[in-house]
Amino acid sequence: MQHIDPRRLRSLVSLLAACALPSGALAGDVSVTVTGTVSIDNYTSGPYNAATVGDTIRVHFDVDTPGTDVVAGQQTEYDIDLSSFEIQINGSAASGAPSAAQVATVEDDNPADGFGFPVTPLTNGDSLRCLFDAGSSFFASNDIEALNGSYDVASASTSDDFAFSGAGGFMRMSVDSLTIVAPQTVHIELTGMVTSNSYAGGPFGGANPGDTALLVFDVASPGVDVAPGQLTNYAIDLASFDLDINGSTGAALGGATNLQIQNDFPAADGFRTSSQLASGHFFSCEFGTGPGFFSSNEIALLAGSYDAGANLTSFNYVIQGQGGMLEIFPDILTIGSAPVGTNYCVSQPNSVGLSARISASGSTLVADNDFSLHASDTPPNRPGLFFYGPNQVQVPLGSGFRCVGGATVRLQPVVFTDAGGVASRSIDLSAPPAAAQLQAGTTWNFQFWHRDGMADTNLTDGLQVMFL
Repeated sequence: MQHIDPRRLRSLVSLLAACALPSGALAGDVSVTVTGTVSIDNYTSGPYNAATVGDTIRVHFDVDTPGTDVVAGQQTEYDIDLSSFEIQINGSAASGAPSAAQVATVEDDNPADGFGFPVTPLTNGDSLRCLFDAGSSFFASNDIEALNGSYDVASASTSDDFAFSGAGGFMRMSVDSLTIVAPQTVHIELTGMVTSNSYAGGPFGGANPGDTALLVFDVASPGVDVAPGQLTNYAIDLASFDLDINGSTGAALGGATNLQIQNDFPAADGFRTSSQLASGHFFSCEFGTGPGFFSSNEIALLAGSYDAGANLTSFNYVIQGQGGMLEIFPDILTIGSAPVGTNYCVSQPNSVGLSARISASGSTLVADNDFSLHASDTPPNRPGLFFYGPNQVQVPLGSGFRCVGGATVRLQPVVFTDAGGVASRSIDLSAPPAAAQLQAGTTWNFQFWHRDGMADTNLTDGLQVMFL
């Protein structure tokens, strides 16, 4: 990948830079967005007179959970947070919000699936209704918190009724999509490369050009819209923030800080956060790309790995003040679920020069029975075993350290690492041996032991997991 001189690309697109990053709290409970296209319009006056056939209408609101069951397991009503209600026409805000309490209904197999709210008087004197039905497999549940994702209503709808009406006329829309974002923690990792460093000492003095910089933090989703559908702020969990350059630098945010995700605003995408650090240094990590880099401004829908370095149009990733400046080139952005468990102990370099690491995915909720272990940065195509136990130790074993002690349990059979040095195992929490041990309220430690070379062995670090 071609690296770009950060001094030539230090300014983010001017429009993004002009947007303030106020610290905002998590808004509402579950975020809902209905998007449609105007198909009939005969307004001659009133708040929606400017709209015309083909325009995009977006209705956004939050709902409170849990809801109230109308038919248990099939139909549930959720109170709409009136203060969160927004109407947009082609990305521009339009007036109108429910003038009285209203509910949104989710139907799952009742006898079909459906969503929406009935005729609702608005504060501008007009009314709005938004309803659609789909086949019985459109939703997997009537619990809106379990429906996180984006839904293609246009291709699945069997009927819809999405329309404004009032004294000035009538406007009908076809429903195109439904987006539901439930409250969750989203994990962010940005891998970069140090390009310059003038610090002679302090927390950043040991960083050298060419070193890998790993920025890690979690954000709360849904966020707070700056420009609905295009620009959203997400509150960063201060305790999760870390910048690792040859080990943790100890960098900590000095106060409430947001991450801003930009999608096609107005014709570019971007990632931006900046803050004063607790140490007094100023921290900025921002980059801009062309449109199409992100598919949404809803960070919970952006899970995946992004090659930022290959798509940059601008960036500004620096730590400065307190007598120096550290510059970093942003390379790979990874967005996903918050890590499961807490790593501990140490892993020694193996025959491919890497320190293997263990991780977990899925849920620590035993009732979900969705828990998997993963080992990475191990030698490729080698056998190994995952094992667990109640205690944490650090005892030499082979070329590494055994980090799990007590009565350990080996998870048979042996698994092989793939060509990329990754091994995985799903654990059935309802079957032996896990069912009798990995129970709600217990804490266990996990590790992966693998062949390293022809006659040696090595291990990952350890992972502590509390089951709920």
